[in-house]
Amino acid sequence: MYVLILNLGLKSIRSIVFNKEGEVISKYWLPVKTVIGGPLVEQDANEWWEQSKRVIKATLTPEVQENLSHISVTSSSCCLVMLDSQDNPLANVIMVSDKRSQRQAQRLKNDFSFLFTNQNHLPEPSYMFPKMMWMKENKPEVFAGVKKFMASDDFLIYRLCGSFVTDYLNAEKLYYDIPSQTYPQRLLAYLGITKDALPSVVDVGAVAGSLKGELKEEFGLHQDVKVVVSTYDAVCAFWGAGVAEEGEVSHVCGTCSSFRVYSNVRTAPGNGILAQQFKNPDMYVVGGSNNIEGGVIEWAKDCFYGDSYPIHNELIYEIMENEAKESVVGARGLLFLPYLLGERVPVWDPHVRGMFFGLERIHTRKDMMRSIFESTGFNTLNMLRTIEAKGVKVNSIRMSGGLSRIDYICKLKADITGKEVAVLEEYEATALGAFMIASVAAGIFPDLKAAASVVKVKKVIKPDMEAHERYKQLYNLFIGLYRQTTGVFRQRTDMLASINDKGLTVTNL
Repeated sequence: MYVLILNLGLKSIRSIVFNKEGEVISKYWLPVKTVIGGPLVEQDANEWWEQSKRVIKATLTPEVQENLSHISVTSSSCCLVMLDSQDNPLANVIMVSDKRSQRQAQRLKNDFSFLFTNQNHLPEPSYMFPKMMWMKENKPEVFAGVKKFMASDDFLIYRLCGSFVTDYLNAEKLYYDIPSQTYPQRLLAYLGITKDALPSVVDVGAVAGSLKGELKEEFGLHQDVKVVVSTYDAVCAFWGAGVAEEGEVSHVCGTCSSFRVYSNVRTAPGNGILAQQFKNPDMYVVGGSNNIEGGVIEWAKDCFYGDSYPIHNELIYEIMENEAKESVVGARGLLFLPYLLGERVPVWDPHVRGMFFGLERIHTRKDMMRSIFESTGFNTLNMLRTIEAKGVKVNSIRMSGGLSRIDYICKLKADITGKEVAVLEEYEATALGAFMIASVAAGIFPDLKAAASVVKVKKVIKPDMEAHERYKQLYNLFIGLYRQTTGVFRQRTDMLASINDKGLTVTNL
């Protein structure tokens, strides 16, 4: 019995086939294109589907073709797909990091405040309804033709089996109320749409249907293949980290970063921290995601090394790591704010941007790299302390994602947070978590706690507590630096908007 996971990330789409022991049998990936223009961040759903079929075919060896039983999909949440009456995308997908709908989000906060008594409903442009409002107000001819609004994983499931469904955690991004099992009727009326334009809500792990007959033929399959609804990537990665006890953290460090804690208590609202109740097992997934983490390292690679080394040379990361090690704790007084795209949890500030602070003539590229590496640890500590302040305990961190392959970043996160860091053997924790959800649906495991047995730890890093004490002082400066510059960054946004109004070209604001 094999399970295929289609994992749509922000930069690529991957097909990964697992056997029932959770071992990877085959995998393949292809890039996806992103269009960025100022606050707009878009992708093409048609490209997603074409690339999806290609990567699936590339992983269907004869053995997999014969034994494939289930397919599931996971992707980033809050990527708005809009289909017409013929089920064709009417416009590019508005991605989660798109910031165009800030005014609409503020209007929701002012006029629909009742929605936000639920701490998992946030009046933020990353959520789905502000994006829908922006479309109605700015592209009414497109909005009028939309028959179905859905998230990215919902779209791929729809293409695979024809079922217009979403899971209850993804549905919360559409302000779905889980206890009453309803979408917000007043907001639907305000937009002039009905609930039929939104997907039906099912449990995480529900079977959406069977793979379409024409796809079975195209993929060379002869048996019935079930399509399972998992959930969005951050929650899949939570389970893929093998968390099973209260206080354990799944910390996925990809292009952006997710930090989520296994908790038996629901945290108080604030700072955008989500406390999403899981039904099986009965517990809360507490935490959230930031805008960029591995993306900061990619930016640094291109910015500081791109003119000297082949840009896709994997040795660059080793060079960056070694140079960062040659600096000292605190990078000789140099701090870096890593907010290149603004920030989500726990800062929630669309205006803040990156900044080097304390730059002197003595500083070299080594110090700059050290400060960039350390900033990822300070960001993690900020998330950790914000969650602990809500009454949720944090005992240890289980780390996965692309950055987990950089040993020194794993070490810095342990030293800066003062917590033990377990680095997972399978850095594709998102796909592994989606497999675990599908494996329960397939009857391989009775529940997700039992499925955690497939997760393997590569190594455990204990914190250097002497370094931790020094980092605590630097962290206070790091947080103070952000707090004292929030007004200046807002002024920068206003200034750039004014310049743009005068006819000058401004990009990536």
